[in-house]
Amino acid sequence: MSPFSHLLQAIRASRGICQSELSDLIGYEQTYISSLETGRKGPPPQAFIDRLAKVLNLSADEHGQLVEAADASNRKFIIEKEVPLDVYWLFSDLRKHQLDLSPFQVRMIREFILLKETLAAQPEYPVQKIRRRKNREVHM
Repeated sequence: MSPFSHLLQAIRASRGICQSELSDLIGYEQTYISSLETGRKGPPPQAFIDRLAKVLNLSADEHGQLVEAADASNRKFIIEKEVPLDVYWLFSDLRKHQLDLSPFQVRMIREFILLKETLAAQPEYPVQKIRRRKNREVHM
């Protein structure tokens, strides 16, 4: 199940409406709603998301979550031309192993990728100079 499928199903369930009611409200076939919720269809166009948000009176936050979930649910991935060679190999490895990655491995890969953002968000602490003791003769 894709992020969009999961979120669409959760929003519909939270409103207490069935797929056929939702399809009548937004003007799409019930089979299309079902295909979106089960992940048989890829993410819908922006017009669908906007219509859904308007008809269900979704908050700006919920609308944003739907847009983000649709983007995360995109099954096609385009590698930019300017990336280093190792990035191609990284995506090749991910493509080959996507079905056998454990949840821990996925979490670690995501955390490592987001590490740069996490570090950038950390406050910088000023470097404090270490005070040296003055050389004194020790009397015995």
